[in-house]
Amino acid sequence: MASETVNAILEAEKKANAAYLAACEKAEQIVARAKDQAQQDVLNAEKKAEERAGAKAAAAEKKAGEILAAAAKESQEDSAQIIALGKSKRSETTKEILKAIIPV
Repeated sequence: MASETVNAILEAEKKANAAYLAACEKAEQIVARAKDQAQQDVLNAEKKAEERAGAKAAAAEKKAGEILAAAAKESQEDSAQIIALGKSKRSETTKEILKAIIPV
């Protein structure tokens, strides 16, 4: 009877140990999957951040191009006005220069 009790206890310990080892293995699998998922989440977040940064850079570049084009247009308009003013005053300027060179 005593040996039966010892055998029953040993059998129970074996079952408990097997269950413990199975639980540890399952926990390791869960941890490994969680690590893999976390790494994938980090990679996805980095990729999305790069995409957002690229989109913002493209938008900034587009805006800078628009500002540059507007500045160039304004500069051309100013230049055209100065040239037109110079042409309109050319005859007066020529007369004044001639008066200065050749007094009447």
